[in-house]
Amino acid sequence: MNSIQHKARSFDAYSGLEMRDFRLVWAVAEMRGLTAAAKRLRLTPSALSHQLKALESGVGAPLFSRETRAMRPTAAGEVMLEAAAKVLNVIGDTEQRLDAITSGSAGTIRMCTQCYTGYHWLPEVIENFRKGYPEVEVNLVAEATNRWEEALVNREVDVVLTTERPQGGRKLTLAPTLKDEMMLLMHPDNPLAKKRVVQPADIVRENLLIYAKRPEDSLLCREVLKPAGVWPERFTNVSLTEAVFALIRANMGVACLANWAIVPQVERGELVARRIGRGGWKRVWWAATWPDREAGPLVCAFVKNLQQTLRKAHV
Repeated sequence: MNSIQHKARSFDAYSGLEMRDFRLVWAVAEMRGLTAAAKRLRLTPSALSHQLKALESGVGAPLFSRETRAMRPTAAGEVMLEAAAKVLNVIGDTEQRLDAITSGSAGTIRMCTQCYTGYHWLPEVIENFRKGYPEVEVNLVAEATNRWEEALVNREVDVVLTTERPQGGRKLTLAPTLKDEMMLLMHPDNPLAKKRVVQPADIVRENLLIYAKRPEDSLLCREVLKPAGVWPERFTNVSLTEAVFALIRANMGVACLANWAIVPQVERGELVARRIGRGGWKRVWWAATWPDREAGPLVCAFVKNLQQTLRKAHV
């Protein structure tokens, strides 16, 4: 039982009170008479009188004292009136929130990226989105990074920024956001640094530093090396980018990283970056969501903002 269900402890003891009962009590107390209350509720006085009698019979006590010029709540009526104020306010607030969500003007968006390096784009994306949707909350679910597809399928997140296509065969929507070029990063003393362009056959002879636990899960291996008919002879799984830089500085391997991620190291002359193949290798970043109808207008608007913001990014 979740916290919301726990709070609804009186569910099993529900007596049969309905929304119309609370609206009836509120209207009669506010208008102080059946005729005016019936007009407010768009009922005939006779129909309202029958409903009130049925309600009082169910409650087991009169709810109003019928005075000469007005109807005033009894003790039981005051209890109903107090409950009516709470119930009607909650229902009204709920309807407004649901309307805001279905219209795409308010709500919460949960997102993550397929790799931690993707998070550096998100502050600008969120800032731009909030200009048009100030009532929307955007939550970053970083703990879902390493299992993003599972999190999306289980509705733990609404949007994932990823370079990987879903593997589960599910009907997810992939919206292209941007492309960045992947470069081979190496120590200046590495023989490959003398080349202007490196080929897949050059890469596999090096100790390849990869984020994936195995080559089969590496985008470089799947999209570049395998189509070229080669495979890494040596590889080392390294989870942290800073650790990758440290190993390359020690001339203990090479790694494939995005051009925007290695600018400081290359500009300082600490490391050398070379294009992979004559035309270079560019990867596509996708915004993965459920199909539009299931994702809803708010998520669709966020994805559109994600595309527009990232296309302007200098990567």
